[in-house]
Amino acid sequence: MLQSVDPYAVVVTAGDNDTFPLWYAQEVEGVRKDVSVLVMSLANTNWYLRQLQRRAPAAFDAGAALDLYRGRAWPRPTTPWMSRYYLGGPADSLPEYVPLAQPVTGYLGPIAVQLDPRALGRPYLLRSDLAVLQIVKDELGKRPIYFSTSTAITRTSSVSLLSDRRRFGAPARAPARRGERRVRLVEGRGFVNVPRSAALLFEVYRGGETAARPRPRGWVNVPSQNGLLGYVFAYDTIAAALRESDPARATGRSRWRDAILANTTYAPAGGRAIDN
Repeated sequence: MLQSVDPYAVVVTAGDNDTFPLWYAQEVEGVRKDVSVLVMSLANTNWYLRQLQRRAPAAFDAGAALDLYRGRAWPRPTTPWMSRYYLGGPADSLPEYVPLAQPVTGYLGPIAVQLDPRALGRPYLLRSDLAVLQIVKDELGKRPIYFSTSTAITRTSSVSLLSDRRRFGAPARAPARRGERRVRLVEGRGFVNVPRSAALLFEVYRGGETAARPRPRGWVNVPSQNGLLGYVFAYDTIAAALRESDPARATGRSRWRDAILANTTYAPAGGRAIDN
């Protein structure tokens, strides 16, 4: 996930499982420390948002990143994520919540934002929702913003920022440049950055081959098998995107997809994993 995003990006995550591995990779392994991770579960606290605002990102190390990020300059940001909150005293903090009695639609630049209390399951927006909206408002078109597919923002459309979202590897990115030729619409998957996703799935992500290894007893630790579904989804997506332009690689990743799913309890009895 860290390697799949542009330099100096913010990645919005949901909670422990999709956040702690990223922090470990950054702080212990030194992977992409230039990326800011915003976890929604902590973004309801003022101290965390204040820390996000004042903590400058580490310098981007092009030598340790993907080839597609090399050969161009990536200026290090000099301003915080939000332009008016958590910059000084306690008076510039976001409220704990804002009432939301009925569905409303607003605009953050070119993005239509749908706020629906029915989808949200509560008649108010939390501080974390407000922080994400403010960051998108302030940084859209300036700094890259991505959402982990585990976040409620992309899953329930309670704060539907990404109705026309495009997927870049694992996270989904807030759209900024609608005319990107490398991005194409894949049926059932949304907008996919094909060159970047292919680079990640063929050169960076290493767990797929291991996950696809035949396992006669299946995935022994069943509670952890959901971790395999990320590979299943990613390989299915890239197979669909490359079916016409690179059928050999598409077929190979389709086989990995089916082999991984066959190791889980989700596999259909005696059939193909997914019908393309």
